Amino acid sequence: MATIAVHNGHSFSQGHNRRDYIEDHIDADGVHEVWKDIPIVQAYNDLFGEALNDYNSRQTREDRKIASYYQHVKRSKTLHTGYELVIGVYGDEVSNEDRYDILRKFYSTWEERNPTLACIGAYYHADEEGAPHLHLDYVPVAHSSRGLRTQTSLKKALKEMGLVTSKGKSTAQVQMEQQNRDYLEELCREHGIEVAHTTGEQKKEHVDTLTYKAQRDLETAQKAVERCEMQLTDLEKQAVVATENLERVHELESEIVRASDSYEAIRAHRDRDTVALETAFAEARTVPIGRHRGQKQVTMDESMYERLQALIARSAMYEKAYEAVKGLGSRIQAILSQAREYYQKARKALDEAETARREADEIISRRRYNVEKQKLDRLQTDAEIMSHRVDALKQQHDALMSDVADLENTRDKAELSRYERQYLDRHKAEFQRFVDAQKERDRWGYDRER
Repeated sequence: MATIAVHNGHSFSQGHNRRDYIEDHIDADGVHEVWKDIPIVQAYNDLFGEALNDYNSRQTREDRKIASYYQHVKRSKTLHTGYELVIGVYGDEVSNEDRYDILRKFYSTWEERNPTLACIGAYYHADEEGAPHLHLDYVPVAHSSRGLRTQTSLKKALKEMGLVTSKGKSTAQVQMEQQNRDYLEELCREHGIEVAHTTGEQKKEHVDTLTYKAQRDLETAQKAVERCEMQLTDLEKQAVVATENLERVHELESEIVRASDSYEAIRAHRDRDTVALETAFAEARTVPIGRHRGQKQVTMDESMYERLQALIARSAMYEKAYEAVKGLGSRIQAILSQAREYYQKARKALDEAETARREADEIISRRRYNVEKQKLDRLQTDAEIMSHRVDALKQQHDALMSDVADLENTRDKAELSRYERQYLDRHKAEFQRFVDAQKERDRWGYDRER
């Protein structure tokens, strides 16, 4: 099962199709083939040059003559210099060999099936993302009794093919696309490929190639910007938390210093109390109890007993202080671990934000490069047109110089004739008398002979 696509648009770039420059989405080592390539300015000279010369020769006013028909159409608000079809056969079950054969056959029969749509370029692309496809550039060629006898107009060209827009039917352009789509499906069936038809709700509105690329790059840039903004917001939140934790860590460090001092003081007291306790036990007197059992009983005076009770009470305090310091150390370790975790997250977020920023810069740079490249293509096209115009002006100059030479020769002849007429005018009376006398002599001679 496969799907097919035949999209028609009026924007195209022969430089992109020829791979005069490599964009980011193009695999430089991929496969692409140029089956036909005629520069559009040259194509216009070949298709409409004779009709343009005939039109200009019939004009009596210089301002009505057209120097370049390509530029004339390019400046028009209703006409387009050319069109492009993007043809593809898509599906995992379609082999590249079958796809290649189908697209090649589609191109080779184009002019036979579309006699008024002159193909000026055919480019097979298998070096881009997605399935291989065909770019077919064409110029509509129509005939008219007004203006140029041969001129470009998609509406008139399709009308000559019997495709017209009428009420209740689709437009002529849609009919042309459907005819070519039906032929593409026929080629698929010849290769044993079944074509799936999408419903009207599943069809997407078609946009031309440049518009699609611009929208895609814009959406990518917008997503990158949104991702950066979200990451920056998260970073700000994490920075606030990290700042609070850092302040808390500083406070805990102060508490640790104070706790350490207190612990050392308590430790010194405990050591002294331990010595005192050992001394008290050494001074205590032991007396036997129940000799038959061999038990002994420690006896001490009241002051020593109070000292011992105080030591035992302080010993409990020592244990509590130790547990408190130990718990404080655990809390500090937990906070430090949390701070390290926040730092790692912040570092990762910063790296992702930097990557997103670079991606956005690359997208913007690529868009600027494409715009500049398109400007350069237009300038090159204008340069070619100017070159043709210079050649035409040079031919006109040579013709004018020849006409000037002819006029000078004619003027010289005219001046010579004028001198001859002046000579005749001066001698006209004498010549007339000579003629009259000759006639008289002839008459008298005739009378004598008779």
